[in-house]
Amino acid sequence: QESSFLEEIAMRLFRLDADTASFFVRKSAHFTEYLVLGISMLYAVEGWKLTKHLSVAARFLRRGLPAWGLGTLYAVTDEIHQSFVPGRSCEFRDVCIDAAGVMTGIWILLLIQVIRRRKKSEKTS
Repeated sequence: QESSFLEEIAMRLFRLDADTASFFVRKSAHFTEYLVLGISMLYAVEGWKLTKHLSVAARFLRRGLPAWGLGTLYAVTDEIHQSFVPGRSCEFRDVCIDAAGVMTGIWILLLIQVIRRRKKSEKTS
């Protein structure tokens, strides 16, 4: 019921039936929540300080993959927890959507860091 307003918008905007709109809104919400979790996980693993000597690839391998692993592990435990809640289910598809959200958040933060580093080096040059 909380998402019915967004479902109505999705139905009108994309000409979807009610079930498809509901699915789209619910999965988009999960993806977005886990995107934020991915950003948070990367901060937790990497810290707030930029590491100047690491390339993006090295930063991703050393810090992004562990952050993705932690976020994905959380998604798995969340789905297992849902299997014990009446009316909810544990679905591999949801873990995949959540893991993709975590990965997207990590890449967004890494790209922001690259842009900030380039702007900072341009100012000092």
